[in-house]
Amino acid sequence: MVNRDDPADPRPPAAEESDPNAYAEHAGTVLRLVFGYPPTAIRSLYQDITPRLFVDGEEQPVDGWTEFVMPLPSGTHRVQVYVPFETSRFGEVDQEVSVTGDQEVLLEYLAPTIPAAAGRLRTPQEVAADDARDTTFALRAFMVLAVLVLVAAFAIWG
Repeated sequence: MVNRDDPADPRPPAAEESDPNAYAEHAGTVLRLVFGYPPTAIRSLYQDITPRLFVDGEEQPVDGWTEFVMPLPSGTHRVQVYVPFETSRFGEVDQEVSVTGDQEVLLEYLAPTIPAAAGRLRTPQEVAADDARDTTFALRAFMVLAVLVLVAAFAIWG
C-alpha cells in the first residue's frame, strides 16, 4: 500500500501506527508498481475496474489505477496482476521478480488495449525501449504515407 502522507515511505499507515519499526529490516528494499492502461483503450472499461495484484500468492490491496508500494525481503518473488471483468479476467501477467538488499524494484503494469490480450509488466528500461520502438514505427509509417501522397499527387497532376 502507498502511504499517502509520504510517498517515499513504503510502510502502510496501519503498520506505522502500530509499530514504527515494522519494516525496518526492509529499509530501501521495496516493490513499486505503477498501474496503467493504454490511452487508446476503452477508458470506461478500465475506469470502473480495479486491477488485482498478488505477491507470492497473497492478494495485495490496490487503490485503482495508481501506484502501489510494498516492502519486500531480498529474494525472488512472484508478481501476478490481472483485470477482473464480470466472471472472467484479462490482461494477466505472472512474472518472477528478484530483489536484493536496499533495492527499489520499479515496474509498470500496462493493461491490454483489448480485453482478450495479455497485460505487460515492464521495467523503466523496457518502457523506454517500447516507447522508442513505437516512435520509430510512427515515424516510418508517416514517411511511407508522405511518399504515397506525393506519388498520388504526381500521378494526378503529373
